[in-house]
Amino acid sequence: MLAKFLIAEIIDSRLLSKYCAKSMANYSTEQSEMRNINNELQNARPFKDIPGPRALPLIGNWFRFIPYIGEYGTYIGNLTTQFRMLRDQYGDIVKLDGLIGRRTTILLFSSELCEKMYRVEGVWPIRISLESMHHYRESRRNIYDGQYGLGTSQGKAWYDFRSKINPHMMQPRAITPHVAQISQMADEFVEKMRTLRDPETLEVPGDFKNELYKWALESMGSIALDCRLGCLKSNLAADSEPQIMINCVHKMFDLMYRLDVLPSLWRLYNTRNLKKFFHVLDTLNGIAIKHIEEAELKLDETTLNNDTHNCSILQKLLRLDKQVARVMALDMLTAGIDTVIRNFRIEWHHGPLKYESRYINTLASPMRFKLIDL
Repeated sequence: MLAKFLIAEIIDSRLLSKYCAKSMANYSTEQSEMRNINNELQNARPFKDIPGPRALPLIGNWFRFIPYIGEYGTYIGNLTTQFRMLRDQYGDIVKLDGLIGRRTTILLFSSELCEKMYRVEGVWPIRISLESMHHYRESRRNIYDGQYGLGTSQGKAWYDFRSKINPHMMQPRAITPHVAQISQMADEFVEKMRTLRDPETLEVPGDFKNELYKWALESMGSIALDCRLGCLKSNLAADSEPQIMINCVHKMFDLMYRLDVLPSLWRLYNTRNLKKFFHVLDTLNGIAIKHIEEAELKLDETTLNNDTHNCSILQKLLRLDKQVARVMALDMLTAGIDTVIRNFRIEWHHGPLKYESRYINTLASPMRFKLIDL
């Protein structure tokens, strides 16, 4: 049903999606909007008509992504450029199939089409998630015990998990106990930038991304683990927990790209990169679980206090279900870091901040609000 709905947009997806978006706005209820979508299905075209690079017999499409040789391999490592090329060639809906070990994927490059897709996916969505991460979580039953979190769960399992944590995480007041600490870390990071930037050009060093990872890990750690990790300290020892976690975060994102984006045979056997990935997550999760267990001990000492309004997010989740709290904390730690960095870089690049000294004093406040919004 979803496939048929998407195909209906191929002929003139931009014009049709704008028309549908306007027509749907005239309806006042969700039922009316769904009726409009169902009407579109009557003119849906077959799945095979979705445009995209043609997969050749036996070899599929993987040859197009061979580094420096394939049509899209020239931009290996630059997923944004590859997607832009696909959109320019085939439009707002693109079918990508014939890749080793991967299911056929439909790429949507229109916000209107994405909205429609979300409207018809139902309350139990099935998504192409981070497959390498899900494989790891399935393999570590001692940690996840069948609950794989928001990032990799599917269908009813995702819905059940989301229903448990929603009341404790989606209300604006949930962040209140963390505001003071988040603000303090924002101030510390601003001061660190002042010391790192070039006194003449006022530009930050080339490895500033590493400092962003430190700040993002420290910020998310304060919420997910309910403690300060110490990532913003200067001259961290190589064998210190903060530095080990920072290194693990770097390696985790690099390996996820190699396993889930680049062609890889890890689905057929345990490749070297998959083993590295498991080791990195074992190390990161081991440190995180230690802090979660410390939070559990603190909670046990304060069980007589029934006031939950001033409890941290982790404390609220621990009161609800310790296993759910553990999985959600690990979810926030792994997924939240990239989210914080992306939001900061967007603000830094498109906002008025740039690298000019007269704006550096205004940086702390936007950073605070960005984090509070997360």
